[in-house]
Amino acid sequence: MKDLITPGLIIFNADDPKTGNVRDDLRIEVRVATDPEPWSLTIEQMVEMTSKSRRWLFSHADDLPWIKRVTRKSLRGDEALLRKWIASRR
Repeated sequence: MKDLITPGLIIFNADDPKTGNVRDDLRIEVRVATDPEPWSLTIEQMVEMTSKSRRWLFSHADDLPWIKRVTRKSLRGDEALLRKWIASRR
């Protein structure tokens, strides 16, 4: 039910109100909002969204379900899981 509209370009004929002629150059672009790519948040984005420091995020990364350790010095975050975490803390 989620994907009722597909993104793309729709071209159809329409009557020109001034001349009554059919125009085939009327184009409408359809964009569909999609869920963000999982694990796409950078540490800077997570700091901004959570108002926590980089140090705090690194030290609590193993306890937070929305953070994945890529390397010892690199973290990635899942935006959907982070938004759920933020909502649960209010």
